[in-house]
Parts: sequence; structure tokens; C-alpha cells
Amino acid sequence: MPIYCDVRVPVSEQILAFQLSTTPLLMRYLSSPTIQDELDELRAEMEELRDGWLEEDVQQVQELRRELDRANKNSRILQYRLKKAERRGLRAGGSNGTDGELLRSIEQDLKVAVCFSYHLHHSSTANLQLHV
Repeated sequence: MPIYCDVRVPVSEQILAFQLSTTPLLMRYLSSPTIQDELDELRAEMEELRDGWLEEDVQQVQELRRELDRANKNSRILQYRLKKAERRGLRAGGSNGTDGELLRSIEQDLKVAVCFSYHLHHSSTANLQLHV
């Protein structure tokens, strides 16, 4: 059925008339059992895909949390070592140069661990907010 545009009728009315003329055909097509079955299959596939993505995201968040816990543990260990080295340095009077080097090395390790822990915390927090 050819569609002709009548310049005397506004375009919006022509579009509405076309939609009204095709609606019964579309309704018959969508109400057929085979189309309903196909729609149900597509919905099921979409739900499976969504569930798979959610499962992957949950696993990724869990792995990030484990990494964050490890980084926090390493940070606490390094803080303990730093305090221990500081106490040892105070007892020795700070006269030994190797203790100062050890202290600087431990401080540097602590800074790296804290930065890493901070980065992991913020990336896992951002990741969690995406999934909420």
C-alpha cells in the first residue's frame, strides 16, 4: 500500500494516520505464538547475560577487596617495623649511620604501601558504587 504525502495535511497528522493504520497488523504479528516464544527466548538470553556480567563484577569486587586487605596488612606490618626501627634508633642515640639508612628504607617502603593501599581502596570503592 503506497503512502502519499498530502501537503494540505500537517506531517504530524500524517504520521499519526500511518501509525493508526498499521497498529492492527502489528498487534496481530506480536500476538502470534511464535513471536511470543521468540520474545520469551530473547528475554531469557538477556537475563542470562546480565546474570553473567553481575557474577563477573561480584568476583572482580571480591578480588579487589582481597587485594585491599593484603595491602592494608602489609601497610600495618611496615608501620610496625618503622616504629620498631625508630625505637631502636632512639635507644642507640642515632649515632649509627646504617640505622638511619634502614629507617629511610623502611619509611620509603611504608610510603609505597600506603599509596598502594589508598589506590586499591579508592578503586574498589568506585567499583562498588558502580554496582550499587
